[in-house]
Amino acid sequence: RDIATFDLAIMRTLPRLKGISANLRKQLINSNDEQTIESMARYMPDNEILELTDQQLGYQPVVLGLLDREPLSVEIMTRMSRLPDGVGPLNLALRENLPLDIVMTLAKRDWDMIIQELYKDAWLLPESIIDGYIRSDDSSIRQVGAGGQLTYNQAMQLANDSSNNVVTSLTFKLAEMKHHGQLLRMTPQESDKVAAYLYQKFENDDDLIRVLFLALPDNLQFNFVKRMEKKSPAYFCCRDMQVIHSDAALQRLLTRFNDPEGWSNLAKNQYLSTSMKQKIWQRALSHRKNNPKADSAAYETSADMILSELISHGEVDDQMLLNATALIRLEDWDFLESALVSWDNLPAVVLKELQQNTPRNDIWAKFFLRQENSSRAQVDEALRVYYALDPDALAQLDVLAKQPDRIWWST
Repeated sequence: RDIATFDLAIMRTLPRLKGISANLRKQLINSNDEQTIESMARYMPDNEILELTDQQLGYQPVVLGLLDREPLSVEIMTRMSRLPDGVGPLNLALRENLPLDIVMTLAKRDWDMIIQELYKDAWLLPESIIDGYIRSDDSSIRQVGAGGQLTYNQAMQLANDSSNNVVTSLTFKLAEMKHHGQLLRMTPQESDKVAAYLYQKFENDDDLIRVLFLALPDNLQFNFVKRMEKKSPAYFCCRDMQVIHSDAALQRLLTRFNDPEGWSNLAKNQYLSTSMKQKIWQRALSHRKNNPKADSAAYETSADMILSELISHGEVDDQMLLNATALIRLEDWDFLESALVSWDNLPAVVLKELQQNTPRNDIWAKFFLRQENSSRAQVDEALRVYYALDPDALAQLDVLAKQPDRIWWST
């Protein structure tokens, strides 16, 4: 039948139905109703989509339907990226997690609007393409280039850009790359030189320096902390305490904000040294002991929460974990216990302590079964606890007990 005779509401339901014929799908994708076309593009088999002409594939309802497909095949993305009309490539550029080949194809399209949408994918692009973006007369294109994996020379060129948006994008990218250890085309020393240059050039622009903050060398972080402490005393007793890696700055803040709120914010910092953590740990415990009512009435700033943050971020030593293990045997350490058992790779010495002093139940068993450092004896006991009501499983474990480690673990 000709779908022109179909009721519109019925026609719009057809693309979702399994088992409709290829002939009907072809009619639906060529119908006069945009909603039907978009829906059909979402559900049509890949091979039939690839048979569409460039004109059909670039029609906006088809493009929108295709972008809703999960997954969207590389073959379809390749066709879309090469369409002569801009609707397909432009909308494709908006999609997250594009493969490198597709990003490269889109990056070579001579259309600024497409390139501008590749800012999220710029880190994938090679040095030569980033070079071209940086030389562009269009600041929005240079801004995309600033989001790429930059060389030292490229970063210095962008640091002198006339556009504030470009410089801001550069500072954000420098901070992001240093934070995540993603400096692939410049050394940490070169990154520090660029950050120091930007700090000198924009020293009085507090907003820009805040964006740059993570990328700053330790001495400049310390200088900025001192300056902001005078201008806005409460400023660093908030979220921004959590991104400081300068040990001198952290020591200063621990002295300046020596109270539960300050400890709470510092405890979330992944750059804290273990010695700094130990100081905060002892101060939080002491405060709880000397001010039990105030501590129990607190939430974010309670010793329980502060200690849980300390073992959840950054470097943690065995002694701190052993201290946490001892504390959770007492009452009212719920947050600390939750943080401790969320670990999947607790050291063997901590697991031994937990094995000796924790009630046996399914939760205990599952905990030891997912630990990377559980011993054979601990895993065997955990399995026996978990399968306590399954005699067949217990019999299998008895047989396995006689096997060497290699066979036991593989089984």
